[in-house]
Amino acid sequence: MTIKRYAAAIAVVSIALAMLAMPTAATVVAPPTGSVSGTFKADVTAPSIVSVTGPSTVQCIPGGVNNLPLTVTIQDVNGAGALDHVSAQLYSGSTALGSPVNVTGGTAVGANQATFAVNVPFEYYYAAGAGYTVVLTAGNTAKMNSSPSTFGPVTYLAAVGITVDSGASLNFGTLALGGTSASQNVTLHNAANTVIQVDGNAPDWQSSVSNATSVPASTLVGTGDGAPQNMGQTAPGGTLINTLAIGGTAPPASVPIGFVETIPSSLSGPYTGTYTTTITLTGVGS
Repeated sequence: MTIKRYAAAIAVVSIALAMLAMPTAATVVAPPTGSVSGTFKADVTAPSIVSVTGPSTVQCIPGGVNNLPLTVTIQDVNGAGALDHVSAQLYSGSTALGSPVNVTGGTAVGANQATFAVNVPFEYYYAAGAGYTVVLTAGNTAKMNSSPSTFGPVTYLAAVGITVDSGASLNFGTLALGGTSASQNVTLHNAANTVIQVDGNAPDWQSSVSNATSVPASTLVGTGDGAPQNMGQTAPGGTLINTLAIGGTAPPASVPIGFVETIPSSLSGPYTGTYTTTITLTGVGS
């Protein structure tokens, strides 16, 4: 019994010693080795508009287009070579007119600036008056755009014009004394930027037969507004159309004017022949 107890005591001690000899847990951090490399790019900034210069008025060209010429100076800290384009949009109030104008190929001015020549088109059918503005932005080769800049106000000066679309030559056929022709139409449209009335005037009809009696111009009447108008040379006709509207944002539609010719039954002397005259249509601003 004595021996067994001793053996058991030895075993317990050995286990205890073995447990005490085990190392405790720990976190080991190895020192950094090797190297880390990287790249970065400096920030690319947007261009800015320095100045916009140009006239404050534009003259209307009847039936055509006139440009508002602007000189736009822009800059970019990335250099003049980074300046790519200028865009311009015309407005009347809050309404955009036409398509944006995009201009490339500016002229470098110093290291960081360039000037661009921008022509903003004014169509003949835009309404005359003040209140036009141009909103401009500039862009660089990094496809970054400047904040908008507004030029204006610009005044579109008034003009009057008419364009004959069809019926420039009328043939009233063969008429007997006292006869009246069928109506022959002329179509025309307002070719400028103000609402107008249309007046007509014509000299007496002259015959191809040298000794034939001339036919008074008063026998030619316009029926455009429902009331015949005297076309006499000394008494210009009344209004053939009460108003001929402008287009506004698009070309105006054509409007017809009817004309009829009457041969006076009281015409004396030789009258057989072909008679001609020229009708002058004049636009009058309302």
